[in-house]
Amino acid sequence: MSFGKIPGHEKTIVFAFYDSKNATKSGNPVNRIMQYHQRYWHSETLFIKSDLPDDHPKKATGHSLQVVAYGVMTRNAKNPEIVGTVFEMDRFFDSQKYRFIACYVTPENYEKALTFARLQIGKPYDPSGHSMLLWNPRPSTVDSKSWYCTNLTAAIAVQALPVMREVHPGACSTDRLWEKISMHPHTYNFTPPSYARDDEKTKEDLRRKLKGMASTSGTGITRCDTNDSGKTIYHYS
Repeated sequence: MSFGKIPGHEKTIVFAFYDSKNATKSGNPVNRIMQYHQRYWHSETLFIKSDLPDDHPKKATGHSLQVVAYGVMTRNAKNPEIVGTVFEMDRFFDSQKYRFIACYVTPENYEKALTFARLQIGKPYDPSGHSMLLWNPRPSTVDSKSWYCTNLTAAIAVQALPVMREVHPGACSTDRLWEKISMHPHTYNFTPPSYARDDEKTKEDLRRKLKGMASTSGTGITRCDTNDSGKTIYHYS
């Protein structure tokens, strides 16, 4: 349970977890096994825009209600034949299929986590995924050249949360990651802000930003919105 903000812990980092039962069933037998036995299937790290430093490139992008997310796409959004990469993205999180843990952290640890996350942008998706966790866990992936979503989230969390310091990101399952982050003493319930569905101007702003975005296949985590021409646009969520 949260003890609320305390002196020296003024910054917030949020960790998002996608429920396994809502993900598209993988054809890979190892992934199917892990998906069946794990509650969570995907994770991302979120930074609230109001907490971002003024020189962060996404401080004033997108919509003020969005958060800035760091995660890994399995496939390139414009060309599914190309392996995806670590992204830095303005995100809404309207989906009810996610659960969130928000953690108050020190400004120093916040800066470490944010700096580390930004250094990973563009690194490729690691297709070994759950096979790596079962048979070939890495002792550490802090300096990894490629990332699986959970390992990236764990590596970012290591920078910010003392309870994660003894966790090896390369050997951390999604459920284990949820358990460890939950042990952080200064957590609180987080409901991500959403664009107002009855606010036509806000929805129009979102449609304009989404116009032309291609679908992302292979993640099982997609959303759709309507662009200016009334066309449904599928995008990563």
